[in-house]
Amino acid sequence: MNSKIHHWLNLKGHLERSEKIFGYLKKYTKRGYIIDPRDPIVNVEYETVLPDFGHQYSDFKEEMDDKLPEAKMKELAITIFIDADHAHDKVTGRSVTGMICFVGRTPVSYISKRQSAVQSATFGAEFVALKKAVEEAVSLRYSLRAMGVKVSKPTVIYGDNMSVLINSTKAGSPLKKKYLALSYHFCREHFSAGIVDIRKIDSKENYADPFTKALASYEFHGHMNEILEN
Repeated sequence: MNSKIHHWLNLKGHLERSEKIFGYLKKYTKRGYIIDPRDPIVNVEYETVLPDFGHQYSDFKEEMDDKLPEAKMKELAITIFIDADHAHDKVTGRSVTGMICFVGRTPVSYISKRQSAVQSATFGAEFVALKKAVEEAVSLRYSLRAMGVKVSKPTVIYGDNMSVLINSTKAGSPLKKKYLALSYHFCREHFSAGIVDIRKIDSKENYADPFTKALASYEFHGHMNEILEN
């Protein structure tokens, strides 16, 4: 079979399975969800160490709305997995951002979306995806606070690109790509303020991987089973 046709059939099947698994989120938008409050199981040992950025981001603080209700329940961990497939679209050359967000062990939202601009390197595509994850973290934190859920710990974001991780978390890491300046500073200031905690994870354990490209059947079902049973 022609490799392009085979790739298209795999992608079609991947999309159909994803829509079947997560379709209820769109169909039953007004129904309540049962949230498993336990933290997701991630086989990564990681010690959070906030670096000293000096005075570069010292004036940045997380925005807190005084009108939000007091917390009525214990804290729920927010965990986000992010990935990008560089130059996924063979016609336009644009990359695809894949992301899945957990509150406790319950998946609450996911994204599989083509990026709005062409990135010339994997580093750029991954950094744009990371910025999207930070924005989603800010939105989720606000939503949970509005529902009376305590949110005080940093939101953990897992990605599989070490270069992006270093540029986002290391104080001495320089900005070498000026066209990524906004994403660079946006991610770094939220990390320095303790709003997000950006960590490295192996690609094989990244739950966002199925939302960026077609995978082999055993890889796809392996991710989906872990997401639904986590």
